[in-house]
Amino acid sequence: MSHARLFLSVILGTLVYLVISFVLGDRPAEPAAWVRFALMGVVFALILGTGLLLLRRVSKRID
Repeated sequence: MSHARLFLSVILGTLVYLVISFVLGDRPAEPAAWVRFALMGVVFALILGTGLLLLRRVSKRID
């Protein structure tokens, strides 16, 4: 997995996560809630990116 594909996967995964959260009813009503909503997206992106990097390293060792 190239860096560009990894970046694209993290961005798309995060957008899907935030859209699904928003559609399922986690709609922020006040400004502080919007900040929390954005921070949840950042944390999700970091966890997803870390997981994909680990997967990339493991797949290189297997091959």
